Amino acid sequence: MLSRLIGEHALARVAAAPVPARTELTEALFEPPLRAWAWLAWVDGAPAGYAGATASFCWSEQAYFLAVDVVYVRPGLHRDTIVGALLAQARWTARQLGCSHLQWQLPSDLEPPVAVGARPATARLYRLPLDAG
Repeated sequence: MLSRLIGEHALARVAAAPVPARTELTEALFEPPLRAWAWLAWVDGAPAGYAGATASFCWSEQAYFLAVDVVYVRPGLHRDTIVGALLAQARWTARQLGCSHLQWQLPSDLEPPVAVGARPATARLYRLPLDAG
C-alpha cells in the first residue's frame, strides 16, 4: 500500500523528483540499521495518506532529530486532521528513538496544523546533486 501511495504522490507533484527504487526503500525501512520510518493514515478502511521520515543529527544542538521528509494526503480528504495524526505518529517515534525534535521542510501548500504545536523556523534548503562519475 505504501508503494501505491508513493507512486500516486509522485504523479501529483508538479516537479516530481525520481521515486527511489523500491529495493532501496525496503532496505531503509526494514533492514538494520533502520534509516527510515513510514506511517499510513486510513479513513473508513481506505488509505488516506502517508508520512515518511529519516533520523538526522543537529550539529548546533548536538542532538538527533527526526526529519519528516514527506507527507501526502489524498485529495478531497480533511488534510489538517490527517496530517496532524501522521505527525503525532512521527512525534511518538521520535520520542522512542531519543530524538530532541521533529523537523520538516514541506511545500508551502502543506502547512502543519497549529494543534501539533509546531513553530515556524527560517531556513533555506539547498540541494547539490552528486554526479555518477
